[in-house]
Amino acid sequence: MEKENKEVKRKYKGLKSIILFDVFIALLLILLMNCTYDSKTSTVIMFGKTIYTADNTAETGKVIVSYVDVNGDKIREDDIYTGTLGEEYSVERKEISGYLNYGKDPINKKGNYDSKDTYVEFSYIVLDIDYNLTSVDDDFYTVTVLKDRLDEPKEYKFVIESYDENGKPLTESEFKVTRPNTSIVRSGKDYTGKFVIGSLIVDEEGIEKFIISQTKAKEGYDPLEKDITVEITKTFDTDNNEYVVKAKINEVDTVSVIVNEETQEIIVKIEKRNDEIETEPETEKETEKTTTGVVTGDKIIMVVVVLAVAIVVNVIAIIMMKKNNKKDSKEE
Repeated sequence: MEKENKEVKRKYKGLKSIILFDVFIALLLILLMNCTYDSKTSTVIMFGKTIYTADNTAETGKVIVSYVDVNGDKIREDDIYTGTLGEEYSVERKEISGYLNYGKDPINKKGNYDSKDTYVEFSYIVLDIDYNLTSVDDDFYTVTVLKDRLDEPKEYKFVIESYDENGKPLTESEFKVTRPNTSIVRSGKDYTGKFVIGSLIVDEEGIEKFIISQTKAKEGYDPLEKDITVEITKTFDTDNNEYVVKAKINEVDTVSVIVNEETQEIIVKIEKRNDEIETEPETEKETEKTTTGVVTGDKIIMVVVVLAVAIVVNVIAIIMMKKNNKKDSKEE
């Protein structure tokens, strides 16, 4: 009786180890079937939820700010700024001893960090001190500037905002912004859904026109069929002693423009609709399938390999268990 009990215990111990191993394999297979990896975003998704996203902050852009005279010669060292791709930047003109500001500030003094270096250039003119000034006494001079109105310049951030059919920011579009004379104002990729064209300084009346081309759209979306022409009208309101800015665009479906005085922004808004997206629903369904247990592609190979290893290990374990039982029986 005692001999039989020992034999039962040995078999139970061996079977227990095999069962635990099989449970581990079963859990591993469940994880494999419900886990996906997105190589584009370095994201691991398990049971439909994102459990890990790689830190992509290593991808940075550079803005190089130069200070030159009217001949294009540098009058001080460049300033260099770095930031994450898509992050907004803003640089300002510096006061330089012996020089006066010359011309308007460049429009790209504001923008987004891009994969290509961005060059911002401020121009200056030498301060000519050979003036015929009237001396009040030996140490002081009086300079009087006469102006008929206090037309303080206004500065607007000129941006493109893109949204999907659910109102969420739509990224990965590429834009080219030009003036009617074909000179490029800015071109680049939208990493955040808010593409900053630049800074628009309003210091005189007139009309400015910009042409926006969407050269590439996010996968699953079509680029705009025609270019957006933005016309910005600047007038001076003498009653309120300030510039007034209005903007309008040509007729482009799902595109609008607003002037937000509170945030000092001119916003071109692009909204995508469901009927414009032919491949998006299929993409969403495929994503849903891959995150809810459908085994495809490389997963099949992984599952087969795991099952093969499990079978081999189980067979070896059973054979070893039988050998140990026979050996123990002989010793008894």
